[in-house]
Amino acid sequence: MFPEGSRSAVTLWRSAADFLSSAAQGLCGVVRRWAGRREPWLSPLVYHSADQNDRRVRATTPKARAGEPASTVGIMPMRGSSRPAATQSSRLPVPSFPQAHLSNGLVVALLSAVLVAIPSAAWSAGDGTLQLHFMDVGQGDGAILIAPDGETILFDDGVRGECDRPLSYLRQLGIDHIDYHIASHYHADHIGCATEVVQAFPLRHEAFDRGGNYSSKTFTEYVEAVGDHRQTATDHTEIVLDTASTTPVVVDIVALNGNGVPTTNENDLSLVALIHFNGFTAEMGGDLSGIRTDNYEDIETSVAPKVGPIDVYKVHHHGSRYSSNPTWLTVTHPQVAVLSMGDDNRYGHPTIECLARLHQVVRRVYWTEKGAGVPPDSAYDVVGGTIIVHVRPGTHKFTVTCSANAVEDTFTVGAGVEHVVLGGNETQERMPSTAIAIHHYYIESASQVIAEPRRDNRNRK
Repeated sequence: MFPEGSRSAVTLWRSAADFLSSAAQGLCGVVRRWAGRREPWLSPLVYHSADQNDRRVRATTPKARAGEPASTVGIMPMRGSSRPAATQSSRLPVPSFPQAHLSNGLVVALLSAVLVAIPSAAWSAGDGTLQLHFMDVGQGDGAILIAPDGETILFDDGVRGECDRPLSYLRQLGIDHIDYHIASHYHADHIGCATEVVQAFPLRHEAFDRGGNYSSKTFTEYVEAVGDHRQTATDHTEIVLDTASTTPVVVDIVALNGNGVPTTNENDLSLVALIHFNGFTAEMGGDLSGIRTDNYEDIETSVAPKVGPIDVYKVHHHGSRYSSNPTWLTVTHPQVAVLSMGDDNRYGHPTIECLARLHQVVRRVYWTEKGAGVPPDSAYDVVGGTIIVHVRPGTHKFTVTCSANAVEDTFTVGAGVEHVVLGGNETQERMPSTAIAIHHYYIESASQVIAEPRRDNRNRK
């Protein structure tokens, strides 16, 4: 699976660098011993400086490469980064000058050559493709986007009390920082690991959320964790990754805070983000609601025209009966849906109503776990642990693989395509079939929904 491959690639580069560094040190020792009996011959490697009291030998590397270009978010300036030139300095008696001169100069020269020879991308999780990892975090959400050149965006971060899951997976990927964080909303199954994640993988740029407040310990800890990185998103916020590339990754936030529909339900207020890359589009909408009840408003219907056709849909609200309404699915018409939920969850996710609607439109539904609702249908559903989407530039294809099995499905980017490769076999596009839905499930209309007992919004998932 990809995480192991990524980890192996990063480990290989680091091992090579360690080997070269050790070789440089060994070679320095040999040359020092040789030079102790001969005249120094590498004087161009160092610069000499002297003052009235002593003589210093300073070996400096070439000016360090500047940090990656600052990404742009709308019109707001990003925090840039730069690395100062590495400098080594040592105070040495004049008679020892040749040894210090050779040691510092040779080490710097060799290590500089290593740094020039190894591309910076080798130290990141970037592999030249767009990667979307829908992490198996249990009954919650957490997904990491990795741009081709290695920049990252974390969409939610996992379930409070189960933070070992996202932390372990991010380490497997070879990630050492997060560039951006986007919180869909303030429930503990979406931002429950903010403290742990930011401590382990420092946040470089903005942490975007809907800009509200929420009365919970999890929310307070989230605000403290992201600190002054926190920024209020708008429905015009745009994040651009790989800005120097001819095919940058663009993340648009298109709706939040109910999209103009009056509501106080935290799920209804979920932020909706679109990921665009080389014609590919994925949607991340947290726990957005799609059916009006005593607890929820229908937000999906008003947001759908802003979203349009998509390739990958992170199913809202973990497959709740109140998500993924017919209008939403008709307008967005996703090819692939990803369900993130946990085994034995107390909400009965995924529900028969949501799956009936999904099966009418999408080709495959990938589940992180089996959940605690309707069992998967092998004709449409794949239970696979972490679900990984790869989009390779210039191919107009994307693949879906799973960490828990050998599934590898290939799809053509763009709505309305005619062919899809499932399990290595190319087949015609499956058209919606009412007969299929009648045979397996019943189709639920808004008027047929039986509202659950009213609960405090803070406990709604």
